[in-house]
Amino acid sequence: MSAADDELAGQLRRLFDDERLELRPQPDAGQLIVAGAKRRRVRRRRMTVAGGALGVAALVAGGVAVTGGGFRHEVPPPVAQPSGLDPSLQIGPSATVAPVPPPTSPVPPPPASAPPPSQHADQPSAGAPMSPMRTDVPAASKPPVPGPLLGPGGYGKLQLNATMEQASSAGINFTPESSGGLDGGCATYYFSGTGVPSGGSVVVSPNRGVVYINPSADVTTPEGIGTGSTRGQLQATYPKATVGPHGDVVPIGNGYRYRVVVGEASVIEHIYLDDSYQDCYE
Repeated sequence: MSAADDELAGQLRRLFDDERLELRPQPDAGQLIVAGAKRRRVRRRRMTVAGGALGVAALVAGGVAVTGGGFRHEVPPPVAQPSGLDPSLQIGPSATVAPVPPPTSPVPPPPASAPPPSQHADQPSAGAPMSPMRTDVPAASKPPVPGPLLGPGGYGKLQLNATMEQASSAGINFTPESSGGLDGGCATYYFSGTGVPSGGSVVVSPNRGVVYINPSADVTTPEGIGTGSTRGQLQATYPKATVGPHGDVVPIGNGYRYRVVVGEASVIEHIYLDDSYQDCYE
């Protein structure tokens, strides 16, 4: 080491040993350091809270800006239909039904084909013409042949409740039945003559006159019901008709009634006339 270096080292030692250059801490230096640290921690916490609040506010503001000030459901725009699709096949609120244009020419019928080999024998073939559908309904009875008219009051000039003298004066002949009379003084007669369309039999009461007229011919009522008509036609024509022990009974007013004999096939076989107030039978 040279003399110059020794001199420099001595000057530096004197400089550092000078008391004026010493840093002496203040008596409350420790308290000041702790207080400063606390202030820094408080400022850091406040900055963190403020930064979080600003972030939330920014998110809310961004959401409001995006939704336009409130929550709403945006309907997505309709998807564009590919070209070539029929608009009438679209589904949804925007669908429109396009009218189908009429065909410009008639569609020819499909050609007839032979039946497949596995087709059952009891089934009609595809190429064979179809026969009309049959419905199993009972065969209708033959329409009644219009016969002599048996009216509500009598047969020809033979009227119910007429006396023997009144009927005889109208051209009607009476022949007593060989089997004798009925109870109560009533008697049975065969009638004929120009006053009646055909012969037949009657029952005469001493109190009410003729109470039973039974023509021998197939007669017809003024409403068209006669021999050959069905019970259904009878009930449709006379809704008050009832089924009695001696045949169907049809009231026709004034105490008179048609007595109808109906066969097993519900077909009318015979019609006669009587007085419901008679006192000779039943």
